[in-house]
Amino acid sequence: MSKQVKFKKTKGRMTVHSLSPYKDYNICVRQIDDTIFEYLITKGDIYSDYFIINPKTGCKTLTPEEIKEACAMIGLGAVTTIDSLMELERIKTIESQENKPEQ
Repeated sequence: MSKQVKFKKTKGRMTVHSLSPYKDYNICVRQIDDTIFEYLITKGDIYSDYFIINPKTGCKTLTPEEIKEACAMIGLGAVTTIDSLMELERIKTIESQENKPEQ
């Protein structure tokens, strides 16, 4: 059973857009300043990546719709990373079983 994580809203340069569980990992999607969107994945170790998304030419800020799309894009990156980590874990398990000497 997964527990919904709650976060406290604060003022500053960083905005947390979502905290969600996915396959026993926790994903945090956040925005730093106006153009950097980052995900953090936690389960023992911390995995992270970010995108820099600039406003359209002639605009100074991203629209709410562009922010929503950027969060969705970085969230999909987090899900793909988790799936890749799980596949690597599965391969390591299979290899360790194959290398185990028979009794």
